[in-house]
Amino acid sequence: MSEEKKEELLSSEDFNEPGAIKSDASLKLHTKEALKIFMGRKEDKASGVHHIPGMSVYAKLLRVIWGSCLAGNPFAKWWIQKVETKLKETENDLAAYLKEINEQHDIVAGRLNIAKSLSVKPVKVELNFATPYTYKIVYCLVMLDEITARLITLRHMALISPKDFDKGIRDCRGSINRVLNEIGGFKPLEVTLNDVRDRSEAYLEAVEQMGELPEDIANNKYTPELFPTKKLKIAGFGKKKVTND
Repeated sequence: MSEEKKEELLSSEDFNEPGAIKSDASLKLHTKEALKIFMGRKEDKASGVHHIPGMSVYAKLLRVIWGSCLAGNPFAKWWIQKVETKLKETENDLAAYLKEINEQHDIVAGRLNIAKSLSVKPVKVELNFATPYTYKIVYCLVMLDEITARLITLRHMALISPKDFDKGIRDCRGSINRVLNEIGGFKPLEVTLNDVRDRSEAYLEAVEQMGELPEDIANNKYTPELFPTKKLKIAGFGKKKVTND
């Protein structure tokens, strides 16, 4: 190949930047409780079964919120703030409870050979989400999965009562549901910080539908924990306009 041809190829768009990074991720769930939240469930009024949207629905909602947040929508940033707050509470609650039941397990683990609580036939689910917060929720589901499996073992071995088992499952499930419930209610209206400062019609409409912005959001004093920095450039990742002005 001639030197001229090499220079032409190296200067072309194909050689300028590598393609977007892609990866395949999956998760094996061992309990019905975690799988039910991940996959969702249809409503059955006759038997009193409530509808559960499933992670795919929440992932789509979060994608809209996160995209609006990156574009500078203060209401979307407020929603991310609320999700972050609930996530931290849930992570702490689940971690504390897992530690508590592990201590109950350890009381007899030194004398009995108790294997790790795993399903004989776990269900593999694919993880392909567009926002970091969806993955954070999945990590909470992993903890719920581990807690539920451990509780089943503890109940079977009479280390906890059926009543305590039911309460533990109910409390942990409720903790995750509080995060998921926080996602709803966002309206994808086009609002900017200028609209907030000018109290424009767009802003007033957003307030009517979603509520008044907290002071730190209205004054642009809050940045989401996982908000990308403008200076960060990672070769291979798709370009995304981010705004935090």
